[in-house]
Amino acid sequence: MSMIVDGLWRFMQRLTSYGPVVAALGSGLITFHVAAQDAGKPPGEDLYVQGLEWMANNELYRAQILMEQAIKLNPNNAGAYMDLSLIYCQLGEVAKANDMWEEIETRFSPPATLVEVIRRERTHGCVAAKSQSEVEFEITRGHSSNINQGVKSLGLDIPTVSGLMSVQLLPQFGQTADDYTQMNGVVKSAATADGVQAQMSMQLRENDRIKNLNILTLGLDVAKRQELSLGRLEWGAGLGQANLGEVPFQRHAKLRLNWRPHLQPVQGWDAIFGISVTQIEYPAFESMSSQPLDIQVTMAREWVGARFEAYGQLSKDKGSANRPGGNKDGTRLGFNLVKALGRFSDERLFAKLGWDGQSWRSASAYSPGFIDESRQQFMSTAIAAIVWPQTRTELWSIEARHQRNFENIKIFEYEAKTIQLSYRKTWDH
Repeated sequence: MSMIVDGLWRFMQRLTSYGPVVAALGSGLITFHVAAQDAGKPPGEDLYVQGLEWMANNELYRAQILMEQAIKLNPNNAGAYMDLSLIYCQLGEVAKANDMWEEIETRFSPPATLVEVIRRERTHGCVAAKSQSEVEFEITRGHSSNINQGVKSLGLDIPTVSGLMSVQLLPQFGQTADDYTQMNGVVKSAATADGVQAQMSMQLRENDRIKNLNILTLGLDVAKRQELSLGRLEWGAGLGQANLGEVPFQRHAKLRLNWRPHLQPVQGWDAIFGISVTQIEYPAFESMSSQPLDIQVTMAREWVGARFEAYGQLSKDKGSANRPGGNKDGTRLGFNLVKALGRFSDERLFAKLGWDGQSWRSASAYSPGFIDESRQQFMSTAIAAIVWPQTRTELWSIEARHQRNFENIKIFEYEAKTIQLSYRKTWDH
């Protein structure tokens, strides 16, 4: 039980978005929770603690799922009842919040501090947490075994109309190792009353030696959240540009829609369905363009100290007549796992594992009259990382990444191994 009280106390210290509610809850809710529970560790207590963590991060929908599960396992969890009532209140589900407050007053005999909180919330109506703007900066130092995505062997057999042709590529097409420094910056506006939020992002990667492969990307995205009876919709639109060296390489415009149903298809899992369409132009290649249409589903589940996410995607990419291989069809599968490991220097360590696999198949020959095969590609990326949060707004991470691109046309095959150390800082306003 001491772990629960400690977790709740840390949660109350960090929970600034509840405004005047915090002062009353700081001591009253802890006393209320301890007094209402039996000795020992009741069922669903781990889910309750995990829900508190998501509340502290203002992830109210995820916290709601865990609190509801905790109450199903233990209907006597008074603390979960109170926290869930406040979640309902902030999400605008006033009727549910009022029903829970009536049940709390009837069943649990809350202390005077919590009675006052309930009275105040009823009087003023449920007041949603005030959205804040956010600035995030990350700096990374890393090493790549193949910064230019070069082939493993300069001697290749290329399929042509007349059969296999042996070629010897120039040294610059082979894999080249290099070190790099990378800076990422994100500025997010506070969400408006209508749920609209804007985000500007920047990434700059400076290689130590291969300067013509330095990368600069800029992006602007606008999103709007909308709560409907069938679930939460998030509309989004974005513009971006990527420079390779000092030359514009790619420009894109994107529209997307994500839907998270209130009635989830699989109990215990959080499902989000998405669709997006993107228009991509390549300024360095005249009349060459790409228009991918993506349909994706993401399934996530929370355990105490862990989160697992899996996703699948179907893609159709309509290319311009000038693009080698023409149109493409693709599929994508992947997962991410984050797991708490323990404590180091009074802060909890986390392990992160991930894998992403994406395949593409071109509709027509890559280069008719020379390479008459359609291009078939499978890109595999594996990631392992250790994340060490210093505070709620600062963290260090060390990440290893292995990327392998398999192709039937061997000139495009490559392998790259990367290791990097990063520091990230976030400011709220």
